[in-house]
Amino acid sequence: MWKWKPGAEPRDCAVYLGFYIHRYGVWPEEYRVCPLFPQGFQDSVDCWSQMIFAVGERCEEFITVSIGNGAKRKMAMKTMILAVAMLMMMQSSGAQQQAVATPRPTPAPGVIASHPDWPTANPEDVKSPEAIIQALSDTISGEGGKPRDWNRFKSLFVPGSGRMIIVRHSKTGPADLTILSTDDYQARAGNQTFYEKPIGYEKQSFGHMTHVYESYAIFHTPTDATPQARGVNSWELMNDGTRYWILQVYWDTERPDNPIPAVLAQ
Repeated sequence: MWKWKPGAEPRDCAVYLGFYIHRYGVWPEEYRVCPLFPQGFQDSVDCWSQMIFAVGERCEEFITVSIGNGAKRKMAMKTMILAVAMLMMMQSSGAQQQAVATPRPTPAPGVIASHPDWPTANPEDVKSPEAIIQALSDTISGEGGKPRDWNRFKSLFVPGSGRMIIVRHSKTGPADLTILSTDDYQARAGNQTFYEKPIGYEKQSFGHMTHVYESYAIFHTPTDATPQARGVNSWELMNDGTRYWILQVYWDTERPDNPIPAVLAQ
């Protein structure tokens, strides 16, 4: 490796500079001020370009350079210096490209912000996981054929993205799913008579995300003592800092071979 020593000729400096940048990818510390132009071009690629071309024009010496595995060859100093100049200009171009930051595109509005016309929730309905679960149970419960408050129902969900997912059981094959949008669920449940009541909760939160397992009971009338069915809802909620939103409700029913876990049974 060619090494620069204090007092060396400018051409030596140029060759050293080229080898140093090629090997380490950075400027040598001792070249923070240009040797040929100490009063100007400080820390500038222009300085090195002028120095390299100036040396190259008046120098036709040959130097011996290592090309690997112990082999060596002679190369005209002018050729070496012009090659270094090209390397310098390429590095300068890359640095300029990195320095000019590409403007970031304006992010698209989020799904909530992009639906300003979505029904507004009652703050009491969305202040906690338990509150939003109770609010949904209230809005989906009722007598078939009689209007439910579907605006209140929709106000609980992330606009346009909320889902209701039912586990389907088969006696002859694997289980499957039915996935409903809020509009699909409204059309399906509006003609059914049932009253749903929460039983117990198990919840976990991380950041803005909350997951809740909630056991429920289904009654035919609000005053029935014995439920028609029970099951577990799996809730995915998002807290935006001001309220909770439902992303999806995903449920399976209780069966003899699938009892509600003890932690959710009361």
